[in-house]
Amino acid sequence: MTQNADRIAQIAIRHPASHKIFDRAGIDYCCNGSQTPDDACSRLGVPPAEMARTIAEAELESGKHQADWNSSTCEFLILRLLRKEHADIHAEIRDLLTLAAATAERDESHHPELHTIRELVEELAAELTVHMDAEERNVFPILLDVELAYLGEITASGPPREIGSILKKMSEEHRVVGRTLGRLRHESNGFHPPVKADGEYKEFYDRLGSLYSAIRQDLHVENNILFSRVAQMEAALLH
Repeated sequence: MTQNADRIAQIAIRHPASHKIFDRAGIDYCCNGSQTPDDACSRLGVPPAEMARTIAEAELESGKHQADWNSSTCEFLILRLLRKEHADIHAEIRDLLTLAAATAERDESHHPELHTIRELVEELAAELTVHMDAEERNVFPILLDVELAYLGEITASGPPREIGSILKKMSEEHRVVGRTLGRLRHESNGFHPPVKADGEYKEFYDRLGSLYSAIRQDLHVENNILFSRVAQMEAALLH
């Protein structure tokens, strides 16, 4: 297997349906010190052939459906984030807060990990609520102004706004969310419910896994495409 860490991470993000096998190994490889994909396979007990097949399927599927983010304007990316990623995350996190509480109350006596999972869902919800609100109210409008100035559509009365500190703060908040997501994945055994879990328990874990993938998609678009592009535009304006 020759895929590097960045390639593995991006395929995992682009193909949420693969999280049950592929995303677990991909994240462990990228974030937890493995030097090669084979190391991750070995540590997680995933056969390399199965990993390779999942990667191939993910690449094929993502090529059909993933937007070409790199050719999109910041305006499009922000609208997409607001109307798709952020909207979906807002709605799902509200439902999962209720579902986590109900699942923990019903099954915690037999599955004590549900108490921790419930607390992590609440922690994640609090982090995301504050973070996304700040982006939507304050950060995204500033990023749009940078793009408009770069395109010559608006003329600033003074020097272009320096946004490095803003992007740094948002990226740090992303890392905090990422750490909470990692803990949630760990406590839920990679979103794999116990063998004897009933349908409601399985649905809860499935929805946790879907939320996990949706948040990673959001963080990827913001960190690796939107923020990077705006930083380059601002650097050009300052020079």
